[in-house]
Amino acid sequence: MKITSYDKIRRLAKTSRYQTLYSQSKELHLQLFDNISRLSDLQIEFLNWLGFYANLYLELALGEITDIVFEDEIYEDAYSYYKRHKDKKDRTALDKQSKMPLDSKSSNKGGNINWIFKNPQRK
Repeated sequence: MKITSYDKIRRLAKTSRYQTLYSQSKELHLQLFDNISRLSDLQIEFLNWLGFYANLYLELALGEITDIVFEDEIYEDAYSYYKRHKDKKDRTALDKQSKMPLDSKSSNKGGNINWIFKNPQRK
């Protein structure tokens, strides 16, 4: 198996050191790279992986996943794929629900709550 520079960048982005620098750079406006414009492809790839792992660690902290996801890169990629497609299905379902007409018969099907905001009538 050939290890490329992109593989090394992914491994670095996963480490707690670079995850800490990434989160602090957003909070304290630290500069991660010497150059702040015209980022190289490797720098962009590194930022991509930093964001990827920041999201995974957030999911772990929220209890959405267990640390088994971090045992293999295939698990990490598979969970990310699953999450992206699951969210897309959820958004599509919400869009369909929001387009349904509201009446007394359909307003509480499936335990969903629909809020109707009206302006008060003027006297």
